[in-house]
Amino acid sequence: MDLRAILPLVPVLVALGETEHVTAAAEMLGMPQPNASRAIRTLERRLGVALVVREGRGVRLTDEARALLPAFRRALQTVEEGIDAVVGASASTVSLAFQTSLGERFIPEVISAVRRERPDIRFELHQGARSVLIDQLRAGRVAMALVVDMPAIGGDVDVVPLFEQPLVALVPDGHPLASRASVSVPDIADWPVVTLAPGFGLRDSLDALFARSERTPRIAFEGEDLITVRGLVTAGLGLAVMPEQPVVPADCVQVPIRSRLASRRMCAVTAGGEARAAVLLVRDTVVRVARERRIWAEG
Repeated sequence: MDLRAILPLVPVLVALGETEHVTAAAEMLGMPQPNASRAIRTLERRLGVALVVREGRGVRLTDEARALLPAFRRALQTVEEGIDAVVGASASTVSLAFQTSLGERFIPEVISAVRRERPDIRFELHQGARSVLIDQLRAGRVAMALVVDMPAIGGDVDVVPLFEQPLVALVPDGHPLASRASVSVPDIADWPVVTLAPGFGLRDSLDALFARSERTPRIAFEGEDLITVRGLVTAGLGLAVMPEQPVVPADCVQVPIRSRLASRRMCAVTAGGEARAAVLLVRDTVVRVARERRIWAEG
C-alpha cells in the first residue's frame, strides 16, 4: 500500500472521528463539505474497507474506522510535534554576527542578559571582518550584525547606533610618542603601523582617519584579531590605532589622536522590516547593554 496516497487523507478521518458529521468535519478543516465526502470515499477505496455508515442526516463510523483512529491521531501528533520542534527552534534562534573586537566582553554580556530574560533563545554566532558580516546580513544568512557604521551602511537595512568610541594610538613604553599628550595623523604616519586586514572595521577606521591626510600609514603587519595586534605593539613591531581601552595592555601607552575623525560609531544592523520577536528582543538587549556600559573599550 502506498502510504503517500493515504497520508493526505488522514486529517479528514480524524476530524470525522471528532464530529461524526461530514459538514462539521469539513468546517473544522476549513474545506468544502463535498471535498470532505470525496476524501472519505477515496480513503475507503484505497484502504479497501468501509469507514462510515449513513444514519439519517449524519454518519456513523464503522468498527474499522474506529480501529484506525488511534493510529491516525498518533501520526498527526507526531507530525505536529516535529513541526513545532523545527519551527519553534527557528523562531527562537538568533543568528548574530559581530566584529572580532566585540567578542571579548560585549557579546558575552549581551548573551548573558538575554538568557536571564529568555533562556529559550539560542544563538548562532558569526565573527569576522565587517565587510563579510554585512554581506552575510544582506544575503539573509544572519539576522543581525554588530559593526562599525563607517562608511555608512546602505541598502534596505535598519541601523541602530549603539555608542561612539574614541580612537587612540597604542604605542609601546619608551616609544618617542609615548610621552606626548596627544598625537596627530602625520605623527602616526612617521611610524610603522600594526593593524587588521582590509575589510575589518578597525582597518576601515584607520583608512578613514588617513583619508584626508596627505600621508599614508606605513603598514608593518595586517592581522585578523586584536590580541595579535596588541601583542605585536608590545613587541615593538609598530604602533596601532585602537579604540580607547579602560585597561591598557602591559608595557603599552595609549595616546589621544587630534582629529575629529578619531572615533567610530558601533551599530546594530538588521534587515529592513525585521519583525521576529526573538531578533527584536536581542536588538533591544544590545541597545540596553551598550547604554548601561556607555563605551566598551574593545568594541
